Amino acid sequence: MIQHVLFDLSPMAAGEERSLSVIADAPIAVGIECFVQNPPPPGLRPCSACGSFTVGSGEAVMVIADQSTFRRDGGRLIINVVDATGDRRRIVVEISADTDTSSRSGSGALMAG
Repeated sequence: MIQHVLFDLSPMAAGEERSLSVIADAPIAVGIECFVQNPPPPGLRPCSACGSFTVGSGEAVMVIADQSTFRRDGGRLIINVVDATGDRRRIVVEISADTDTSSRSGSGALMAG
């Protein structure tokens, strides 16, 4: 069972990185998908920041808003968190095309599961 998902839900800028941590009873699968168009175009290929990872409870995963993917038009990240029992959470984070991250503090709401 997923007990808590710790992640800053505020919009991200292209090139920004954030830590995601999940507290759960069993190992967790984390899937990260990047989208710049809605609906996604045919033949969509994942960028280098997309993928699936298996992590232990409390272990951090870096979530990256790939600069080359988002710098022009922005978009969104969809993060799927699933534990061994099938308990799941879906996180959607908007990504701005703004590449100036120096003014961003990274503060925002934390999601608790």
